[in-house]
Amino acid sequence: ADHEESRRLKILHESFSDKIHLDDLGRVYLKAAEGECSDYNDGNTIELISEYIRRLNPQVKVSHMNRHEFISDGGVFVHSEAGREMALVCIDRPEATQELLSSACRCNSHKVKFVSVETQGLYGRIFCDFGSDYEVQDEDGENPRKTLVESVEMVEEDKWGLLVVKCVEGERHDVSKGDIVQFDQSGGQYRVERVDSPSRFMVQMVPSDKEEYSPITTLQSTMVVERIKQPRSIPFISFGDAIKLAKSNAMPGLISSDVLPSVPNDHQLFTPSDLDKSFDDNRRNAIMAAFAAASAFAEKWYRTPSEILKTDFGAFFNMAKRSGFVNETSTEWKEIVQYFYECYCKGGKLAPLQAFFGALASQEALKAVSSLYNPISQFLIYDCDELAHIRTAEGEHSEDFSGFLDTAPGQSSIVGKAITAKLASQRIFVVGSGAIGCELLKNLAAMGAGSFAQGALILTDMDTIEHSNLSRQLLFRDSDVGNFKSIAAKEAILRFNPALRLEAHSSKVGDDERGPFDDEFWMNGVDVVLNALDNVDARLFIDGKCVDSQKGLIDAGTLGSKGNVQVIVPMQSESYGSSVDPPEPEIPVCTLKNFPYEISHTIQWGRDLFDGLFNRRPTQANNGISSLASVDKKGFGTELLRKLGGDAAIEAAIEIGDDLCAHWFAGRNSDQYGEQLMMLSILWAVELAKKLFSIAIENLLKQHPEESVDEDGEPFWTGTRRQPKVAFYCSKVEEDNLFQQAVNEQIVNFVQSAARLRMETYIPQKLIECHETKPTKRAVLEALEQFESASSAEDIDVTDSNTMSHIMTSLEGTVFDIETTLNPVEFEKDDDSNGHVSFITAASNLRALSYGINPVDEMETRRIAGRIVPAMITTTALVSALSSLELLKLIQSAPLRTHRNAFVNLALPFFALTSPLPAEEIVGVNGKTHTIWDKILVKEKKKAANMGGITVKQLLRKVEKSSGASVSSLSYGPYLLYANFLHDDDDELMGKPVAALVLEACLSGDEMCGSDSEELYKQDQEELVQDLERKMFLDFMAVAEDEETGEELELPPIRLIKYARKNGQSLSSGKGLEAA
Repeated sequence: ADHEESRRLKILHESFSDKIHLDDLGRVYLKAAEGECSDYNDGNTIELISEYIRRLNPQVKVSHMNRHEFISDGGVFVHSEAGREMALVCIDRPEATQELLSSACRCNSHKVKFVSVETQGLYGRIFCDFGSDYEVQDEDGENPRKTLVESVEMVEEDKWGLLVVKCVEGERHDVSKGDIVQFDQSGGQYRVERVDSPSRFMVQMVPSDKEEYSPITTLQSTMVVERIKQPRSIPFISFGDAIKLAKSNAMPGLISSDVLPSVPNDHQLFTPSDLDKSFDDNRRNAIMAAFAAASAFAEKWYRTPSEILKTDFGAFFNMAKRSGFVNETSTEWKEIVQYFYECYCKGGKLAPLQAFFGALASQEALKAVSSLYNPISQFLIYDCDELAHIRTAEGEHSEDFSGFLDTAPGQSSIVGKAITAKLASQRIFVVGSGAIGCELLKNLAAMGAGSFAQGALILTDMDTIEHSNLSRQLLFRDSDVGNFKSIAAKEAILRFNPALRLEAHSSKVGDDERGPFDDEFWMNGVDVVLNALDNVDARLFIDGKCVDSQKGLIDAGTLGSKGNVQVIVPMQSESYGSSVDPPEPEIPVCTLKNFPYEISHTIQWGRDLFDGLFNRRPTQANNGISSLASVDKKGFGTELLRKLGGDAAIEAAIEIGDDLCAHWFAGRNSDQYGEQLMMLSILWAVELAKKLFSIAIENLLKQHPEESVDEDGEPFWTGTRRQPKVAFYCSKVEEDNLFQQAVNEQIVNFVQSAARLRMETYIPQKLIECHETKPTKRAVLEALEQFESASSAEDIDVTDSNTMSHIMTSLEGTVFDIETTLNPVEFEKDDDSNGHVSFITAASNLRALSYGINPVDEMETRRIAGRIVPAMITTTALVSALSSLELLKLIQSAPLRTHRNAFVNLALPFFALTSPLPAEEIVGVNGKTHTIWDKILVKEKKKAANMGGITVKQLLRKVEKSSGASVSSLSYGPYLLYANFLHDDDDELMGKPVAALVLEACLSGDEMCGSDSEELYKQDQEELVQDLERKMFLDFMAVAEDEETGEELELPPIRLIKYARKNGQSLSSGKGLEAA
């Protein structure tokens, strides 16, 4: 750009940036940087922000340049390196600047990728230009499914004809027409020509492989088919050309075809987001026109429009009409331009919308430099102007917000100060302070939530911070590792906004009424709940409490690039539990034990092996040591047999006999004990490997030889049953025997890690650091070679009827009179130095090799064994932003149609934002209907409370009066309290206080029958009485008979609100069908 153009753009950019105090999210980030980097702050904001980013992730290199350097020296383009992918992200720049930079990126010899993102009030858009020949290497980031094949049949006699592939029963493939697949026992690749069903498809060998490979004609033993990912070319056009094409589509004929870019017929210019809005061409054109007018206005007058000058709106509106995106006859077009203009005048930035587009732009920048995932093509527009409609419909709020200190002025300029004040006075319960929780708290800090009157943010998370959390949980640093997440999050978020009122807990939210989250909390201590949980059971519990107490809930979750948000609107929408996904199926025991066919099976087997050897068995041995202090070995054996039964008792005795054998403790105080224990541990590990990967496999093959058949006469080793091979060490290996080479490598790894963990089981904890516990590879190889030709010990024969003699034989040689205990360990996935993942990886890979499954590295083992839910900070930031937008609607009691549930996949990319479903109408008695939100409320009066409480008869009478139906039965949880065919004439029961009847039922229940002592039983009784007395209400379920049909149907839940003795007032829990 020449000097004049540079001067003009400089003034224009300053005009766009002169209202930084209205950028709520940017302001709190700056405040957090000042708080965290106080030791570094020298008054230079750019240096401060750069240092803050470095502390977020010390592995990231951060540098900066000023505007003069960028323009005069070529800036980022000069520093680009050949062969290194590079992206330029342009934020909140006028269209002229976007066009200039997009063209510059294309002209640069290194083909810099270009991403532009901008927001104005309730509207935002992102644009991507990755060049005319961009190639994505992996479109979705998912691991292709490996599917077991039941049969392969040739359709045509031609050698290269079509093949029909049928999957094993219960297996589902993941292929689509045009995909390339490969079979594990055949060379060459095949193209999918047709998909018939989730378990059947047709393939043909690709032409390029026909000369080198022979096609499959029949099924070869157990075969696996897998989709092979292929790179895909995606052509992009520049920002300027994209604007021209968009205008041409909006107003055909406006722009001459000679100047329009040449694009493929299937070229996508706009990626949809909100399914209710994105396919509305009129809405899209209005937003594009408004962005164009905003740039044109600032470019002409070097300022943003004024709310005071009415002529500014006329000028802006005319510029929008002349933009090329116009439909003057549409009222909606005019309304959108009007809303946009109002936001543009005020200059405010809405924090959740900033967070949404920040996450999106970050992900697109990562795609640009990695070629991983499909990029946005090419614009994506998203807006939340339903917030403006809600404000218009509701008018000004009448609450008294005098004394309110506005910490979110940008938000107030857009949605109104009354809404910001109302948000600040809400008690918001954030459940979980992990990846999503951190992002939510950051947004809430920028929105000023919980900072006024009775408002507060209540956090709870019982987890502590681990090293693996730091990459995606932005509030935590290395110094926080080991601390409770909620406590660390509170300290961090106060640096963002010191005006927040926070309550941090490390308590689990569950059925325990003794914690902070009791009836009082759910009835009066919370207004709305934000879920940031990672498991379904906890989500269902919170969902149930919100329905019970009629509180709003926003639930968010992620899985890698996929994320979802569900808003539960009291009295209007369905709940989370109304449509929850089914739990993932458990791996059958027989599959884990004998017939694995996926790597997840062998890893789970390895994890179970770890827990059994190094946690369960040392704990079992320690219990044995304490038990033998009071009884002899025979008494101990008798007790084992009584508690466990025959076979289990013998197995336990064998394990205890091994773990407490005298040689493990001999010479414990000598200087040579470490060397002695090391050698014993190596021999133990070698024998364990022989037992697991040789003897066990040999026994299985003896039971089911290669040619054996099942009970249906079919070959036994087919389908999901893979015939295993013995996998043990062999010193003499042929060069071409890759299987044995791989087995030898994994056997050494297994013995090394198993011996180390066994040795650490016996060394006192305080001395572990003083001993080298991992054996050398040489020592392991020597032990393996010595053991190679030796015969293994015979297992104890347990078929004899004299079980007790076997138990006593197993316990011979054990020592119980030792002054120490063994060291059980819990599996810890995040510590690479502890050897836990190494052991499971080696065990899993040996089993995988034995069963013909491809081994994996420690990273994949850690993910599966540690049940790690993949998390990407871009996804968590995006769903948290959407949750925060829904919160603004929820506190205004917005209509259900204005809310948005969301399912997104940033990898594809795919966005589905839809209105929540209404709560299902449940048919009750006499034609009446109710939903999950309805209740029959019965308030206990003072008179009834003084007489011991409302009676069963009184409760039934009130319920029947409210519902208009005769109650057939009444239950409290699992306990049946009343049934008309049993108790109508039972005057004693009908006159009994309901609370007393509930207590009797609970005390007579089965929950306490397992108490081992009378003292514990009494303690349980006392706690149960206290819990019931503490409850503010009791919930019942009732069944009534329909007078017309005679059918028995459930009534809405009945809530008996106990009389509040402290202040003489009864407490209610929201709306309901209140009984007289």
